[in-house]
Amino acid sequence: MDIPEHVTFHKTGPNAVESSAGFTVSRVGRFELEYVEKGDRLLIEVEAGDDLAVYLSPVVVWTTATGPKTLSAEDRSRVASHLHAALGFLGQAHTIL
Repeated sequence: MDIPEHVTFHKTGPNAVESSAGFTVSRVGRFELEYVEKGDRLLIEVEAGDDLAVYLSPVVVWTTATGPKTLSAEDRSRVASHLHAALGFLGQAHTIL
């Protein structure tokens, strides 16, 4: 799923962004990104190099207020698209794996 053209972003910190589509992406540690959508959260391992390696493929569950929820293939595709757009907005070269 691609990000609609009317979606806007604004920085909420040096390594954090919020979108008008209702998701946030934040670097929460040297090796971790946090993605939040509708109150559900993913912690995603990252590794710096020539570009940021974002290890989305090992992530299998959302952390939700009611407990873990399986990350569907549709969710994974949407999250990858959102991460790509948000990291691009931040000017961060990246590869989503």
